[in-house]
Amino acid sequence: MKNTSFKKCSKVRAGIAAFAFSLSMIAVPVTSSAAIIFYQGFDYGSTAGELSAVSGGEWSEQATRPAAYETESLTYPGIESTGGSVLTDSGWSSSRTSTTQTLNIDISSKSEIWVSVLLSISTATPGTSNSAEIALRVLQNDWQSAVTRSVGKTYNNDSGYMSGTTALNGGSFAEVGTSVVQVVYRLAEGSAAEFWVNPDGTPVVGEGQLIGNNIANLTTIETLTISSQGLGMRMDEFIVADSYADIVVPEPGHIAVIGGVVVLLLTALRRSFRRTRA
Repeated sequence: MKNTSFKKCSKVRAGIAAFAFSLSMIAVPVTSSAAIIFYQGFDYGSTAGELSAVSGGEWSEQATRPAAYETESLTYPGIESTGGSVLTDSGWSSSRTSTTQTLNIDISSKSEIWVSVLLSISTATPGTSNSAEIALRVLQNDWQSAVTRSVGKTYNNDSGYMSGTTALNGGSFAEVGTSVVQVVYRLAEGSAAEFWVNPDGTPVVGEGQLIGNNIANLTTIETLTISSQGLGMRMDEFIVADSYADIVVPEPGHIAVIGGVVVLLLTALRRSFRRTRA
């Protein structure tokens, strides 16, 4: 009897060990730490107001019509939204206004970074003489010019989202209207900046839209700047990461599979334990 009981207990212990191992293998995509370099979700509380004020001076303004903090966030499939968002002022201004966050993040050990931002324009038919953009400035070595990549609507353009003077493929206002869009771009040594608008799944390097000169190296993420002139645009969930996989959250289907397998394993162990006690 003692020997039989020992064998049954050993089986239960073996089952528990197998369960723990299986769970660890299944949960890797969910629990692994995301390599986020910088995250700006505009989470500044429950009261709307000027961005520089609600952020406690985290943003500095050179503006007669400053960017506003809104308590409602933008949502987009695969992007986990927190906090609020930013809305640029749609009132007319004779000069371009800007709001800047100083970052100075060392990325000298990296050969590439991925950037994602959510945008939504206030009107699908904007005029040509207004603009609203968000720009990341990345420093190269001292003898090379900085890489500044902006996304949004530029002056003298009413057709769609752009980066600088280049229209982004898939970003025409006639196509996306006022809906929330995700703009993704990759900055990598030896390549020009590569862009995707509303990517279907994981963007494939080499299949995006190349804009600008090749990048020699990446040393410092210096600033993030929001600028506008007479155009309302909401911006949210600005993320810089090591890879696109670090930007998106697991799909609900993947999480459901994990949950289902866990339930099955627990049920099997419970039955095994009952038979052992019997």
